[in-house]
Amino acid sequence: MGIRARYLLLCALFGALVGLRYTLDVWVLTRLAPEDSAVLILVAASFIGMLLGEVAAPQVSDHYNRSAAITAAAGAQGCWALLTIGGIAGNAPSLLYAAGLAFGIGLGLYHASLDAWLDEAWSQKTDGLPATDRHLTEGYLLYNLGYLGAATLAFPLLYGPPWNASLDLPGLANTSFAPYLLALGLAGGAILLRPPRLPNLSIQHPDPRKLLAFPLREYLAVLRYGRTGLLVAVTIGACTNLLFQYIDYLAPAKLLPGSTIADRALNIFAFNLTVVLMVSALGAYLAWRFPTEKLTPKQRAFLIAAALCLSLSLGAAAITGPSPAIPLLLGLAQSILLALPPLVKSWMLDYAVGGLRATALSLLGIAKRSLGIGATLGLFLASQHGSSKELDNLDLFIALAGIGGFCVLILVVYALSRSRPK
Repeated sequence: MGIRARYLLLCALFGALVGLRYTLDVWVLTRLAPEDSAVLILVAASFIGMLLGEVAAPQVSDHYNRSAAITAAAGAQGCWALLTIGGIAGNAPSLLYAAGLAFGIGLGLYHASLDAWLDEAWSQKTDGLPATDRHLTEGYLLYNLGYLGAATLAFPLLYGPPWNASLDLPGLANTSFAPYLLALGLAGGAILLRPPRLPNLSIQHPDPRKLLAFPLREYLAVLRYGRTGLLVAVTIGACTNLLFQYIDYLAPAKLLPGSTIADRALNIFAFNLTVVLMVSALGAYLAWRFPTEKLTPKQRAFLIAAALCLSLSLGAAAITGPSPAIPLLLGLAQSILLALPPLVKSWMLDYAVGGLRATALSLLGIAKRSLGIGATLGLFLASQHGSSKELDNLDLFIALAGIGGFCVLILVVYALSRSRPK
């Protein structure tokens, strides 16, 4: 199988796994533990797992074997499905927290390894040419198509027919394990489809006993090479990830309407279809304007800044507008945010000095997860000390809009600095 085909299929499989997880886990947890604090604990467990996966990825992927890292990512997400089945069967929220941790580890490994494999494999195939923004966006489109299909099927699989049944029933007595059995099949497919091992020509393999050691020396090498550009990329990647992570967690279970299984599935389909269309539009634009080359730092900074401004405007309209408009406006805002990760990943791969591709992507991932953990802890403490222990959507949006505005300012200053004569 060719490099591009294998990469696209793996993106679709992992996207479907993520789609099932994000669509169902908050819903399932709130049937076992209805407090908002339980949701924040689940989110925090996921972020901690992602951080652990990101930290392990450089040693496993850069220094040992990218194929093994991708296999481990799929295996960890299979563990998520098994633990969730146990949590539902045993009415045990603690198993869902452990499942979130396992899922996060798998996502962290996947995030830092699959795109690194593509960039390395493509470079070896083309005698040194890197994978472009267009290549990464194509993979991200397949990821979102997988997400779309699995997220749409999630509630019908969880409850089964009749699909006009109400979702207002308490507990999980009438649910099925079908979506989690599907997740096990998807994880198995990703393991079978794992890419062949490539020789890491520029990197010597470490002692296997040190594979999980913190790769401080490698991180410092990437930081010294990237300097200001890398710090800007990491900041933007972490902040934009925080913006769409909370929508991903809250939209299927809390923000999108739909009192029956069919209605909820259709609204989730419409919500995620806007993401697919936006990523498709970005891919078409990149194929037209940059068919064989990467964006310049200035072009990328201005493109991301414009996207953030548009997304925040739509988010404000969703929060303050009428309820019937929420799915469309929120979907559009989210779709713009979700078009940005491949651009940031391509930006980070510019700084993969000495072939340290997973290390560069891991730096981005560590920043994302650390910010997510800190923000979630802040929301948890605020919910415990406020007069109400409910999450306020308007206050949350104001906080996220402040983060988005900060990103736009950084991007504009950075882009303008690149325009000055040396």
